[in-house]
Amino acid sequence: MNLIVPVDAAEIIKLEYSRSVRSRIIKLVEQGYILANEATRHVSFLNWDLGKRHEGYLRPLAINYLFKKDIEQNLLPLSYSYEFNKNKSHKYLVFQKGNVKMTLSQTSTSKSVARPAFFRDKLQETNQIRFNLFNEEMILNDSPEYYMLLTYSSGGETPRFINIGMPGKDAWIEKVNLLSEPHLVQIDGQDIDKEEVIQQENLIGLKQFVKEVEEGGGK
Repeated sequence: MNLIVPVDAAEIIKLEYSRSVRSRIIKLVEQGYILANEATRHVSFLNWDLGKRHEGYLRPLAINYLFKKDIEQNLLPLSYSYEFNKNKSHKYLVFQKGNVKMTLSQTSTSKSVARPAFFRDKLQETNQIRFNLFNEEMILNDSPEYYMLLTYSSGGETPRFINIGMPGKDAWIEKVNLLSEPHLVQIDGQDIDKEEVIQQENLIGLKQFVKEVEEGGGK
């Protein structure tokens, strides 16, 4: 029998990610949809064979790239590092704020969590401590670090949902949809400037980022 004592994921999100940060996250995800779409239209300009791949492949890379760029420009108060998949053939960005680590993933539905991956399995274990009590397993949230997952919808020109929450093995333990928080949507009062998103700097930067991730290696 498993006895589970969950942490309050919503409270952790509010503590670690302020309203302005959550609003910025929404904007970055929305910009990622635009950048991925436009990247497939500028293949000849970029001379980029990889850009011919479908938009659904480029979208997660575009969003991760924009998060990374924002962090490097001190616009998003997070840090980042790379983790690897099990056979070390591909690397992923892990974002950290305080004692919370977060990865990003594209999913088909709001209820879905990311597909299993070795590094995510490792991070999920930080959400809970297991020990045997009278031959039963009790799960306590007594770890100094937590793992959050951010998911956004696949397909479409804009995200249908942007979830942040604490994932379990096959389902969410708890999550919040940032798009359901009206006070977060365009908190800065400005619409997204499409021309700003698809500027040459971002298109070239995305190309370089994809090459870096595809070729593996570390930071």
